Amino acid sequence: MDTVTELSAFCDKASMGCLVAPTLSIGSVLLQQAAIQASFHYNNVEIVESRPNPSDLPSPDAIQIANNISDLGQIYNRQDMDSDNPARGQVLGEDGVRVHSMVLPGLASSTSVVLSGPGEVYTLKHDVTDIQSLMPGLILAIRKVIRLKNLIYGLEKFL
Repeated sequence: MDTVTELSAFCDKASMGCLVAPTLSIGSVLLQQAAIQASFHYNNVEIVESRPNPSDLPSPDAIQIANNISDLGQIYNRQDMDSDNPARGQVLGEDGVRVHSMVLPGLASSTSVVLSGPGEVYTLKHDVTDIQSLMPGLILAIRKVIRLKNLIYGLEKFL
């Protein structure tokens, strides 16, 4: 984030547009926005992801979703927050959001956000099967960034 702050100051001084986007996947951004909206209505939330290789786990997508939900001031999974059982997944932040990561060759990159309340389960899921899925977000970013005079963080600002 220090680099983003420095880059933002440079862009302001030069009146130059810039986009810093953790993801160019429109589907990933929509999943994150839907998870934020849904998290206001459920007391339990867990993130389940799968990746074909273990390059960085939890993934930046899972971390971003957990951070976005954590910033809302709600505590999730209260009845299970203190569990140290590694099978329960990694807790990100102090609000009880757990992330479960599967790594198996041949799996598509997938992120699911599973929310629950009394008597119901709500699941949001996004799969990436090909790098081509980033092209619509990249084209959107290119079209919008040329009109900017400052730095924008996140593709969601363009949706």
